[in-house]
Amino acid sequence: MPSSFFDDIGEDDTSTAYTYYSTWSTNYTTSNLPGSGRIVGNFYSWAGSALEHGIAKLVSRSAKRVHEEAVAALQKGGFRAMFESDDVRSTFRNIFIRRGEFGEVVSFSWRRPSIEYSIEWSYWFKLASRCLSTRPNASVEAAIPVNIDQVSSPTSCFSEFEGILLNCADTVDSLFANEFMHYYWNGKGIESFIRKKGFDDPALLNFAKGLIANWEIYFTITKQLALYFFADSVCSNSGGFFDGLWESLEHFEQSDVLEDDNSLAIWSSVFNIHYFLRSVKIEKVLQREYPTFASTWEETCCHYLPGVRHEKIRKRLSSLRDLYGPTVRERYPPRKWTVAATEGH
Repeated sequence: MPSSFFDDIGEDDTSTAYTYYSTWSTNYTTSNLPGSGRIVGNFYSWAGSALEHGIAKLVSRSAKRVHEEAVAALQKGGFRAMFESDDVRSTFRNIFIRRGEFGEVVSFSWRRPSIEYSIEWSYWFKLASRCLSTRPNASVEAAIPVNIDQVSSPTSCFSEFEGILLNCADTVDSLFANEFMHYYWNGKGIESFIRKKGFDDPALLNFAKGLIANWEIYFTITKQLALYFFADSVCSNSGGFFDGLWESLEHFEQSDVLEDDNSLAIWSSVFNIHYFLRSVKIEKVLQREYPTFASTWEETCCHYLPGVRHEKIRKRLSSLRDLYGPTVRERYPPRKWTVAATEGH
């Protein structure tokens, strides 16, 4: 791959700076003095040249780092466009077909082994690579007809995403589906889906897996700007999932809840998401929309399952805190000044 003009400019600036300061150093030493003066002068010249060379290398590394960060930012924007727009995806596919290239091979070349990329960059790189892959992918194919940037109003019909979710074959597929739903789903309507399919539906389970993966990514990010980006996506989907699951309980025989592995996996995800949302500073808008986030897990169980009639299932769901709480808190300590950090649980 040819070097960019940024590299050429950097090299020219570094060379010019080094030559100029070397001349300055020679002119202001005692190099032309005879005897001991020449020795001292030569020493100062050598020291000055070494210092200048070190500074030049430092400047070069700094310029290279700035260049790499700028390229990564541009790439990240391009990856996001590939995910959001079918027009962009179609353009790339047509180019690959015309050139006889494989999309996954081309996208792999965009990641340089010498660069340490951010989590956010890697996230969008993975999604874009999945979009451009020439290998058949049922989850991506189910989303291809939709131009996210042209969606005027998100839908409240959760079942519209069933095809995408059912075809998730790995974590990247689940992340893809969740990011897609962030744009296209308004967080409502999950109750009607559960009434038809139940709590142990595989599409619902894949949705939960994607949410947990998103939160795990969130807790590895350190840059504040990237945190705001991820919070917008993961909190909105998590809120719809969390409230939808709880509100669906009244439509089922509660003795059946937590009776199988899939149902247990779903409700363990509900517990973990509750912990995650209480462990970060979510936006006030989301706090108003999903006020139960401010409650402890036990308070939430009592809120949705009040009275003696629900005592058995309430105790079973409350026990998830003892079952999963210590592990998730150890792996993902709550952020400072959050509800979970303040209360200690």
